[in-house]
Amino acid sequence: LTARCELAALLDPPDKFGRDWSILAVKLNLTDQLPEVDSTGQSLSRTDQLLAEWALQAPETASIGRLCSILEEMGRADARDLLFRTVPLY
Repeated sequence: LTARCELAALLDPPDKFGRDWSILAVKLNLTDQLPEVDSTGQSLSRTDQLLAEWALQAPETASIGRLCSILEEMGRADARDLLFRTVPLY
């Protein structure tokens, strides 16, 4: 839970290079959910909503390792490193 909150703090704000929650949605193949997630405004974490939806729609591929790879592809080493520090890897 702490990791998700910290990850949301990094990815929810707009990134000047576009490497935020919206690109994460594309990388997670959740583009159909973009309008719904975007309409929640600031009341809910967009990143958290995407991660929850990803776990529901793709439970066989939704993993910390896959998320770390996606964050690296996005050029978000800060978010990837956060997961490395806060999530136990088994």
